Amino acid sequence: MADEYWATFSIFDHRGPLYRKALVLFDRVVMPVPTAPVGNLKQPEIDSVAADADYLTASGAGIRFDWNPDEFFAWREGTVKQDSMHGEALAKVLAKDPPYATRLQLSQKYTGIAKEMLPAGVDAVTAVPVYSSPKIYDDAAASLDSAERQALEVILKHIPVPADDTPLENIVELRGDPQFRNSMRKLRKWQGDVVNDVLLKGSDRAIREANAELESWIAQYEQAMNNAKIKKISTTILSIIAIGASLTTGAGIPILLAAKLASPLWTLREISKPCWKDVAEKEFAPAGVIYAAEQLS
Repeated sequence: MADEYWATFSIFDHRGPLYRKALVLFDRVVMPVPTAPVGNLKQPEIDSVAADADYLTASGAGIRFDWNPDEFFAWREGTVKQDSMHGEALAKVLAKDPPYATRLQLSQKYTGIAKEMLPAGVDAVTAVPVYSSPKIYDDAAASLDSAERQALEVILKHIPVPADDTPLENIVELRGDPQFRNSMRKLRKWQGDVVNDVLLKGSDRAIREANAELESWIAQYEQAMNNAKIKKISTTILSIIAIGASLTTGAGIPILLAAKLASPLWTLREISKPCWKDVAEKEFAPAGVIYAAEQLS
């Protein structure tokens, strides 16, 4: 059995390249398909999204979610009425721009979903909202009616992802390559090691090992993409990790850690932002992934 990371999106994110990027860094993408036209999202465009969602679902790369406006607004209303700061904070985001907030609806829906509803071979899911720019994420965070909390921003620099016009079929073929799948597993392990080992230990040895492991992953990852003849662009990826009480009140975050971790490939910095993600009972949890600046490879 496997634990998987799924990317969640708004009902408009198919208009950009987010799906193609996320397909090479997440186990699956959750594609919301409206059950009726919404605003300027008309039926022919919905049919095209549905076709992509069905293809990716059949290929084991995606999950189709039939987005019902009535169900969404009922979920939003229920969130508004929750008697908790977490509910109030999330409601602020939903009220500001509801259709775009679907990524949060889906993140809540699929994280912790019952095992009998999971695809075969999947034991558990962490569903992470994905954003196309730091500004979009920051605008959402600024809308939260919640106290700021400590978080980490893990910055992966110059990561190759498929170009915007890459056919989905080519990406699905790449995902089936054993070398590529192994590189994805290495990245997942690396992300966990950075928080667990580097943050908690903060030793020079842990930092050197993290650098070496990431270099190995990127080399394997790029080779698999080259073998598949995937046209690439280089992207900076920001992973926001919410920090739980056990770290903020216990070991804490070393103030000078960010400078110590400076690297051509990655860095880690401490930030403080409002956060809808409740991690009081955990050490940390992913709160969002942002695909930031791009350049041609």
